[in-house]
Amino acid sequence: FTKLDDAQAAGTRESNKCVLILTEGDSAKTLAVSGLSDVGRKYLGVFPLRSKLLNIQQASGSVVAANAEVQNLIKILGLKKR
Repeated sequence: FTKLDDAQAAGTRESNKCVLILTEGDSAKTLAVSGLSDVGRKYLGVFPLRSKLLNIQQASGSVVAANAEVQNLIKILGLKKR
């Protein structure tokens, strides 16, 4: 995930305090990252979405599984299938 700016505490014992900011594209990510210098990067990460996010409540499992953006978020957040 080359475009992910991870929180410094992500993946540590303090990861439950972390927040992932999702932006609409790279330019919005740049703006968000510039604002983070004021509040710090320990618990805040930023990831730019490439397009409108899929509404997974209305999509079939196969459509969700085939959606690259949703799969990126699942991996970034460390979610696992049950």
